[in-house]
Amino acid sequence: MLKLKYLFDQRELAKMLIDNWKYDEESLSLFDYFRISSNAIYPFKVDGKMAFLRFVPSSEKSISEIEEELTLMVLLRNNAFAVPRIIPSMDGRLIETKETPWGSYHAVVFEGVGQKSLENVPLDDERMFSYGLLLGEFHELSKNRIANQISRKSVFDILADLAETATHTNEQACIIKEIQRLRTELEALKAQGYAMGVIHYDFELDNIMVDENTGKLFAIDFDDAMKGFYGQDIERVLNSIISECDDDKVDPFTQAFLKGYTSVCGNGSEALLEHRNLYKAFADLYKYMRIRKSLAERWDHEPDWMQNLRKRLEGWMNGYLDAICVNA
Repeated sequence: MLKLKYLFDQRELAKMLIDNWKYDEESLSLFDYFRISSNAIYPFKVDGKMAFLRFVPSSEKSISEIEEELTLMVLLRNNAFAVPRIIPSMDGRLIETKETPWGSYHAVVFEGVGQKSLENVPLDDERMFSYGLLLGEFHELSKNRIANQISRKSVFDILADLAETATHTNEQACIIKEIQRLRTELEALKAQGYAMGVIHYDFELDNIMVDENTGKLFAIDFDDAMKGFYGQDIERVLNSIISECDDDKVDPFTQAFLKGYTSVCGNGSEALLEHRNLYKAFADLYKYMRIRKSLAERWDHEPDWMQNLRKRLEGWMNGYLDAICVNA
């Protein structure tokens, strides 16, 4: 998540950046439906078709990180995996880096795919089977074709970064202890030969788009992709199902998802789920540290929406902290 100061509506900045691409002038009214989290996303149309401008301050993300993400998406498309096409700028670049009155920004444009996310459509066992199938296809490509062609931080690199940050910010002892515990236990899994490769790490319901005419699913938002354990992706999916679905649907949807996954990856879901609590502990720590960074700055007379968001994020952060201290 970006720092709170970057969460304001930035449509004037968006207009400056989108001028590097072709677009339908009348479609800029769609900017009203912007959203900002880890990036700013502004929808528009080009030749009557949906597209999305995504941008981020260069101080928050390096161009090499974005290049790695886009390389992954291109490799996936070249292997017939369902991801959006990256739309080049008028100068033929996939990434435009521009100096603006608000600082330096990296911008990318993606074609629109599907109409709604799985989070916003009726779910049934068939759709959840397709969801599992899609993740299975991604993991198979990661294992067999693309893992050695992608340079992304590993789960161990991220833990090292978190340890450095925790030292500088004088985190509580339980945070330091949890980082050390996770490193030790995950390194033990690696030594035991648990499968690792490029994972999406945010393969949740809101990042799977549905073409309602064909039923085809598309994976979006590879921003958090890392080299990690395949079980981490499954844990994030199951966490999403628990969070978003009615209680009586959680078990059948979980089973349908796993059935779809194992139809591609074989009957190995038990091993992937064996360390689900460990993977969730990493996710809780990672979220805690990211939210803490987002909330680090505070200003006098913050607008109401920022105060409300700060309170909500602080509540989540405290919940993660409680879980972390129990684990540690």
